[in-house]
Amino acid sequence: MFKREEWGLFLLIFLIPLFLAGAGYKVGRRDVLKITIWNHPELSVESRVNTEGKIQLPLLGEVKVEGLTCEEIRDILTEKYRKDFIKDPQIFVSVKEFN
Repeated sequence: MFKREEWGLFLLIFLIPLFLAGAGYKVGRRDVLKITIWNHPELSVESRVNTEGKIQLPLLGEVKVEGLTCEEIRDILTEKYRKDFIKDPQIFVSVKEFN
């Protein structure tokens, strides 16, 4: 079982970021995003938001994400990949590091 200190650390590391992401957290500069594209591991990346609010992605290049939620980013990436590269992209976006 967890000790009291371990529970606090668990909450801080795992649950608070999940709560923030679920509460409409808007991505900011220096955050690290994990982009997973199902069945396309070569396109799945972790990318830090640069000082211009953009991330670098395979095939797409730079994409502006600052100020958007993970769901909004997912929708934008789905459209961009669907337009020219993948018939029915299944994309998952999460914040790996908050800054």
